[in-house]
Amino acid sequence: MAWWPRLREYLTLRAATVEAERRDPNSRARARRALALAKQRRAAAEALWASGHSAEGLRLMRQALTAALEAAAALRTSAHAPPAEPGPEGAPSGPPPEPDEAAEAAEHEQGGSHRPDPAAWAELTERGVKEARLAELREAAALERTPELDDDVSAADARAFHRLSEATALVARTLANATRTPAELRRLRRRRWAGLAGALLAVAALGALKIQEAIQEANAPWIGRYYPGLDFQGTPELRGDLRLAFDWGPGAPMPGLPTDRFTVRWDSCLVLDADDTVSFAVRSDDGHRLYVDDELVLDHWSPQPARWASERRTLTAGPHHVRLEYFEQGGNARVALRLEGASGDLQAKLQRPTAPDGGCR
Repeated sequence: MAWWPRLREYLTLRAATVEAERRDPNSRARARRALALAKQRRAAAEALWASGHSAEGLRLMRQALTAALEAAAALRTSAHAPPAEPGPEGAPSGPPPEPDEAAEAAEHEQGGSHRPDPAAWAELTERGVKEARLAELREAAALERTPELDDDVSAADARAFHRLSEATALVARTLANATRTPAELRRLRRRRWAGLAGALLAVAALGALKIQEAIQEANAPWIGRYYPGLDFQGTPELRGDLRLAFDWGPGAPMPGLPTDRFTVRWDSCLVLDADDTVSFAVRSDDGHRLYVDDELVLDHWSPQPARWASERRTLTAGPHHVRLEYFEQGGNARVALRLEGASGDLQAKLQRPTAPDGGCR
């Protein structure tokens, strides 16, 4: 279950909410706008590149990275800038003005600024970007070749385009929570908490189921030894089985065993309260042998379709060792055993063997 990543994400969102509540809303809005512009330019650049307008796509991708780094710088400046000194009476207050259109046009002609504010690197470092990734970001931001015509775009320009795209995506992921409002982060936290609670409940339910299965297997009346070969060859896998009524079809009886050419030996103790005539019935595909107190009662040790075979034995009160051997040659695998006495089904009279060889003490 993926509960740990959900918990980690929830804790990250909780820390981001605390930070967002302390952040100046105007600076967050500037960073948010810059990051949205970076994502928009990156998407447009990818579309241009894919449609064959590679020169303009490369130019726009440079601008995308520039906008993303401006968002990082805006966040850093807002978090570490000293309080603004009050201006002269009557001076306008509020966030600094947006860049004018002439400046943005000039930046567009130059392909985007290639000198990011050092505050951007400091902000990304504080948010956990490793030094190796920062070095890649700096190299991408320092790329300056901007061909004017699509025919001038080289293989090196193609590599630069993809590096710029990856760098922009990395900055956008790193700053995503920092540009969200407290209300947005709280909504995300509620959704993540619901997912986390569901994952934890699923883990708890699975754990309880596994414990229940382990208890049932430990108390199962049949001890099964599953061999990965015919004639009980190889090292067996041990398993406790509640009842012998299996239809594995073309599959394997358990992980680690082949689907064909395997053998199984089951042992149990039939404990009778009084003398009884017991009917032993076995249905198998392929063969089986049934022993009661080491006496061979049923012997169908050859490949065969699934069909019932039965025998009766009169047994005295007390424990009796019952052993069923089974082999699967090929095709579908099925095996079942029924025990019936004068009072009906004797499944409840079976107990787990206590002797090392599977017998009854």
